[in-house]
Amino acid sequence: MSKKEAKPQPEAVKSVEELILDYQRDKYSVIPLAAAWAKELRRKEENRHMTANEILEAALAAVRSG
Repeated sequence: MSKKEAKPQPEAVKSVEELILDYQRDKYSVIPLAAAWAKELRRKEENRHMTANEILEAALAAVRSG
């Protein structure tokens, strides 16, 4: 008999507010960094189809990941 392998549970999608509030380092310094990175992402042609909220979430995820 074969055992079923446990599949890892996907993480729940967090909102931008939750990402900022759950940030372990200085959360007040991450906001200007994410805003600056969002401006850079907006200038790139491959991100023109994204909404402002999607760009902000992508920038925040990039800043949080290092």
